[in-house]
Amino acid sequence: MNDLSADIKSMKLYHHVDRVVNELRELGKDETGPLLVDELTAFDQLHYHGTEAVDEAIRATNID
Repeated sequence: MNDLSADIKSMKLYHHVDRVVNELRELGKDETGPLLVDELTAFDQLHYHGTEAVDEAIRATNID
């Protein structure tokens, strides 16, 4: 493994997981129940370019 790969694997990518869990609980969700895409969208689009980046990746990789 090169240094860059080691750096990426050691990164703490999710700093506020407890916040997401708490907000889902406030929505009435428990830890074992199903989650809908719409329920997670508010938490899962905190990357560069938001959902547009995901849509572009889907188009580029021909995901159905």
